Amino acid sequence: MTDLWHFFQGLGDGFRGALSDLNPIPILIIALVIGLIQTKPDRYALKAFGALALVILAQIFYPVINHHTANWPDLGRLSELAKLFLLYLFAFGLIGVLGSLKSSIKLGAAKSAH
Repeated sequence: MTDLWHFFQGLGDGFRGALSDLNPIPILIIALVIGLIQTKPDRYALKAFGALALVILAQIFYPVINHHTANWPDLGRLSELAKLFLLYLFAFGLIGVLGSLKSSIKLGAAKSAH
């Protein structure tokens, strides 16, 4: 029972560390662009994964532009994994909401045209 308690305590510490280190601005911008240019409101998980991949690539290679070493994420830390998971959920939700809004606007426009 104590092992389970320590697991959940470590998981809570990881998410707390991820929330204090989270920067949602890049995923917000990329998810907004993907959500607005998507033609069909489907495959949200794949689109969110693509948005997360773009953010991770920007995070890795942005220091290279300024002649520094690449900033690879430390996937051995629980807080880093929790941060990536939270960013993925944020992108998934935003792309899904924008896809639903676009399809409802198109449906409303089609109904008003008839």
